[in-house]
Amino acid sequence: MAQAWRMKKLLLLALMPMVMIVGCATSPDKIPAQYVSPLIYKDYDEGQIIQEMDHIGRRTSELYASLKKKATGDKWQMGIGLLLFWPVLFALEGGDGPEAQEYARLRGQYEALRQVAVQKKINLEILPPSPEEIMRKEKERLKAESNKKKKPGAKPKDIPSLKALAEKGDAGAQNNLGLRYSKGEGVLEDDVAAYAWHNIAAANGNLNAKEAKVILAKTMTPESIIKAQELSKEMLKKNPKLLKK
Repeated sequence: MAQAWRMKKLLLLALMPMVMIVGCATSPDKIPAQYVSPLIYKDYDEGQIIQEMDHIGRRTSELYASLKKKATGDKWQMGIGLLLFWPVLFALEGGDGPEAQEYARLRGQYEALRQVAVQKKINLEILPPSPEEIMRKEKERLKAESNKKKKPGAKPKDIPSLKALAEKGDAGAQNNLGLRYSKGEGVLEDDVAAYAWHNIAAANGNLNAKEAKVILAKTMTPESIIKAQELSKEMLKKNPKLLKK
């Protein structure tokens, strides 16, 4: 029975990359524009073109925020899924829905309107902002808000301070803690604990942790990797703040 359960977990680990590819919603930054023929708007005058572009701009802004939230939510669920396996992965909304299709269509409509505006020799400077410009400004706004939440300070070098940060969901501290355990610096060398911390940091989006986890796994047995996954699961249950939404 135990052997069958271990085999099931190994199979789930092997299938995880495929689930990650098909399960998450696409970020709006990566949704391409759908082609829309300029002929649809050939009879529009300057006022109608500007009005339609303005509507597209406002709707694009709304959809961008919604799609960004959905993509981030799926990423967070995937992070939990990497720790808890299939039950959480099945909860992913998965793929792109009607909002993503509308977003792609709106981008195409704006481009079609822009082409008509050029043909009619309308001053482009008076046109409402494009979806790309709206995305750029929204990303800058979100980045500014994120920077405001970050507190300046020196990186802790002692293990207690590192653990305190890691337990609050700091991916960098989690990855560094994993490195400490793998090298036995300040703590007893423990590959299982190291993998567990790298696993959580990777789920939080830390690219260095993803690489460290792959490298460490090459020196571990399948049983040790499963044990490390179980440890990650236990750690998350005890402290949900380890994963940031």
